[in-house]
Amino acid sequence: MGYGDDNDIYKALKYILESPNSINRSNKLKQFCKMKIIEQKTKKYLFDLNSLIQVSKLEIQIDEKYYISNLIIRSLIINHLNNFRVFYHKNNSNDTLELLKTNFYKKIYHLDLGSMSGNTKNYPRSVLLHRFYKDRNIRLNFFNSKTTYNNENFSNQVELIIKFFNDFFKFKNYDCDVNTIKEKLLELNKIL
Repeated sequence: MGYGDDNDIYKALKYILESPNSINRSNKLKQFCKMKIIEQKTKKYLFDLNSLIQVSKLEIQIDEKYYISNLIIRSLIINHLNNFRVFYHKNNSNDTLELLKTNFYKKIYHLDLGSMSGNTKNYPRSVLLHRFYKDRNIRLNFFNSKTTYNNENFSNQVELIIKFFNDFFKFKNYDCDVNTIKEKLLELNKIL
């Protein structure tokens, strides 16, 4: 899956605050990231569903909302799927894409949550998954690639994403097989 566990996301939040490019980011986005880093010390998880609502209401650029929302979505999915016996998250280490080019992962399903930096369907990891794992890929489309988002339709999409997660969090058959998880995710993807 790549980028998404709380450690990866914590690093992404720190990067937003500390990178040389942080001068190009809004102060409200930085305040949100700083607040989440501070909260992380007292909470079990970095994000919850309320975090999506907070981001949709922030007065920040749409690309900033999109990026932070993707971090939240990944965190929520990984943290829930980690409860399932048949789920394993391969984090964002340097060899992730190289391993996708091998036959090592041929017998497992890959979860594709889309690009972090836009709502395009085509980005390097997606191309590799489609080429080598076409029948072993679960694609969840939280943001429609044909939609140009603004604050209004972004908020509407966040409402659908929250509905997705409310239903997803009710799914607690932690000992189920991988096909059951796949079917549930694809069923829930219709909400989006």
